[in-house]
Amino acid sequence: IRSTAGQLLVPAVYDEISYREGFFQTQKSKLLGLLHPDGRELLKPQADDIQIYSDSLFFYKNGHRWGAVDVAGKAVIPVEFDYFKRISSNFIKLVANGKKYIYSIAYGKLIAAGDYDDFYPFSKKFVIVKKDRQLGLLDWIGNVVLPSAFNEIQPYSKGQFRVNKRGKWGILDERAVERIPFEYQYISPLK
Repeated sequence: IRSTAGQLLVPAVYDEISYREGFFQTQKSKLLGLLHPDGRELLKPQADDIQIYSDSLFFYKNGHRWGAVDVAGKAVIPVEFDYFKRISSNFIKLVANGKKYIYSIAYGKLIAAGDYDDFYPFSKKFVIVKKDRQLGLLDWIGNVVLPSAFNEIQPYSKGQFRVNKRGKWGILDERAVERIPFEYQYISPLK
């Protein structure tokens, strides 16, 4: 690969190079790798599959397991997951051996490692967690905002949540402080 100015960016060391979603996928001995557009190797040819998740996160599969590298080529998710799924613009759910994990894109780390039964989208800043059939809320760096003790959690107003506990509705803030007690059949969402 040469730059538009004719400078050699990538020497001829691969069996094949193809342009894919703004990056170059390489192949050598039937294994896939990934190059940045400037020619830097983000992932040496070692993968059976590559999924370009974003312009800064790249999943790759070795055997039956997935992991990910960032735009610097640094491993940010170890190659030990059965599958991954975007659950919001900032959170990725990963599964390994039946356990579920959550990765925060903004924080660049796994923030919950097998401690919860499942995860659901909520917002860019928060993710709903489920444990023992109860819901809670984590923030984007993994702090527990609301413990897993509720039947339903919905946004209410900035920094506040409509929360159902044992059939009664109340309002909690981001510090889990009760703003409206849990004594109402229903609290309407704000418009």
